[in-house]
Amino acid sequence: MRNLPDDWNCYWVTCPEHDVKYHMSEYCPICEMSEEEQEQWSDDRDSAVEEKAESRYYDEQYPEW
Repeated sequence: MRNLPDDWNCYWVTCPEHDVKYHMSEYCPICEMSEEEQEQWSDDRDSAVEEKAESRYYDEQYPEW
C-alpha cells in the first residue's frame, strides 16, 4: 500500500489530445512517448476500440452465442 495524501484523488486530469487520465503531479504518459511509440499506441487503441464495437454488435445480433 502506498502512502498517499488524503486529497490524491482530487487531482486527476485528462489529456485533451489523447483522452487519457493521469495525475496532475505527473505528465501525460502518451505525450512523453516518442513519435513511433505514440503511433503504435494509437494503432493498438484503435484496434481495441474496433474489436469492442464488433463484439458488441455480435452480442446484440446473436445473444444466444
